[in-house]
Amino acid sequence: MEIICVPAIVSVVYVLIEIYKKWIAKGREKWLNFIPLIATVLGGAFGVLLYYVAPQMIIARNVWIALVVGLCSGLSSTGTHQIFKQLEKYGVTVKEVKQNDDGE
Repeated sequence: MEIICVPAIVSVVYVLIEIYKKWIAKGREKWLNFIPLIATVLGGAFGVLLYYVAPQMIIARNVWIALVVGLCSGLSSTGTHQIFKQLEKYGVTVKEVKQNDDGE
């Protein structure tokens, strides 16, 4: 169960950063420069939060290790974004799957 913390933090931070880009930083190029910092801080916060709320989910024996795991997980969410961005550069597109009215 401990291994779930890293992908969970990466996923949550990735979604929050996408929300930040779409709603808060839209059209403000300077605000986009802070994305790695914001992702790192969010990841660290989630690492510490998991340590106190659900310690069985995080691979940490103390709060400092939880902080480092969170910081690294948060920062890796920006790397995840770069994977998709680089794939698009080489002509590989990842399309969003949309559901029809029937829920399929």
